Amino acid sequence: MNAMVLQLPLVTAEHLRFYLWILILLFSFNCYNQEVTEKVNLLLKASDFENASFTVKKLESKPIKELFLFQINYYLSGEKKEIIIDYDESKLNIQNSIIYDYLVADFHTITDLTGFNERIFKGYHSAYHKALKIKDTLLINESLRRLVNHLNYRNREDTLLIKKYTAKLEDFRQDEDDNFWYFFYKIGEQFLIKDYLLKRNRIKEEDTRTLFKDKMEFYFKELFLASVKNKFHRARYFQMLGIYQGDWLNDFDSSTKSFIHAKTQYENFSFAYARDKIKSIQYNIFINYSNSNQLEKSIEYFKSDLVRHKEKVLLMHNYKFIFEGYEKLRQVDSALFYLKQMHQIKDEINQKKYAIEVKKIDNKYNLEEKENELKELSSEKSRLQSKLYTLIPFLGLVILILAVIFYLYRRYRKKSSVLEEEKSQTLQKLDELKQIVVKNHIVLKDKTKLYIADLMYVKADDHYLNLFLSNGKNHFVRGKLKNIKEELPPNFIQCHRSYVVNVNFIKQKNSTSITMINQDNIPLSRSFKDKF
Repeated sequence: MNAMVLQLPLVTAEHLRFYLWILILLFSFNCYNQEVTEKVNLLLKASDFENASFTVKKLESKPIKELFLFQINYYLSGEKKEIIIDYDESKLNIQNSIIYDYLVADFHTITDLTGFNERIFKGYHSAYHKALKIKDTLLINESLRRLVNHLNYRNREDTLLIKKYTAKLEDFRQDEDDNFWYFFYKIGEQFLIKDYLLKRNRIKEEDTRTLFKDKMEFYFKELFLASVKNKFHRARYFQMLGIYQGDWLNDFDSSTKSFIHAKTQYENFSFAYARDKIKSIQYNIFINYSNSNQLEKSIEYFKSDLVRHKEKVLLMHNYKFIFEGYEKLRQVDSALFYLKQMHQIKDEINQKKYAIEVKKIDNKYNLEEKENELKELSSEKSRLQSKLYTLIPFLGLVILILAVIFYLYRRYRKKSSVLEEEKSQTLQKLDELKQIVVKNHIVLKDKTKLYIADLMYVKADDHYLNLFLSNGKNHFVRGKLKNIKEELPPNFIQCHRSYVVNVNFIKQKNSTSITMINQDNIPLSRSFKDKF
């Protein structure tokens, strides 16, 4: 049997040249994609979203391209288009793997606008350490900048961690944009350090202006120099300066001027992210108005702004500013109303997400203490009015004597009628003021605390009472109508032997029945008609 001979194909010089060209093309293709990715990162770092949108379309990597487009589209239009993140990261090269890590974290940051998120932190942290290993300065900067930003806005209590990573930003600065972000976050770091020292009573508020002065002046000077060539960064500079002047220095006029400069800069851009910044600046300007006692102007703005905020913590602060305005204006009824609204929102907020903000409200605006203060203010106002009305008859008497001398009997009679009218108005106002100090809740036999303002009507059923609330709920408890009626304020009137209604919730009535605002019909007995 003849042996089989394996004949290998002959590799010629032409084959070698062909394979060499293929390798060169593949290498060039990878270099091209790497250059496009770097350009997109640089454009985003400079907040040049329009050019980034055009450039990112040249990328070949589908997951990187989709994540970049999601982020850019959010900045340009404000939309959060749904994308599915299930890509096998092992298929990416090391550079794309780093970018994928921090872009996924960016995606979760945009779609989850709540507090600190461990998954987001790990994404940025992983990207940063991978970039350190390959010593890619651009990717180190991009992942580190995002990491610091997340800590600044989502984990403000961990000042040591924030200082650690902010300091590392200095080591990898390459251009003006890097300089801008470094000094931007250094200024934010000083705010956190100040708050940390104040909370632990290690420094007084007035001392912070001199203790941090030189450092803050240096940082703001460097931040301005780094923003000269970039209008969007310049807008951020003026916005940060306005916050410093108002929140730290209490120089509200200078702060407002800086905010107006920032607003002018942002108006050069048409994308959604700039519009959001303008809304934020408007909010800051009216906080300045509130702090500088331009109260009517600030109250009207915060009232109109209630419909804009979706985040409950921002809604809570809106109610706080309105309440403080009415409190300074000594408009007790309105102050009490918005104080209760603020605390109602505070109770609805997830305690873990906004623990710091909720604690601020708890520490500064204890509901019962504030209600007592406002009631005391109301009582003081009543006493002052009583003194004023005591003085009025005396003045009236002097006027009466002069009237007798100059106008005799006719003038005397006219003055008497004026005094009677003033007396009637005085009694009416005193009755109105009495309503302010009525207690705001009752405690039922089963120890349930029930707010009177929420109670629509009470129905007696044998030895039990059914209490109907404005939120559609009802409470069934043992008791007598007569007893609970004695605990209720004057706006609760009995209309039937089995019903007591809150007149504030009456929609309409006729000779036989009363219709409440929730469309419940309550019988009206003849014996109780004269009370309505």
